[in-house]
Amino acid sequence: MTVATAEKLNKENFLLYLKECVMLYFTVFVAFQDAATSVAK
Repeated sequence: MTVATAEKLNKENFLLYLKECVMLYFTVFVAFQDAATSVAK
């Protein structure tokens, strides 16, 4: 396994991790908004 391949793999893993973090944050944000709206009513 070459260094270039390792770096490419790490970059892809990082992007996948970043995507999961964004999805998690978005889910929490939407759930929080729903809860806030319910309380406001």
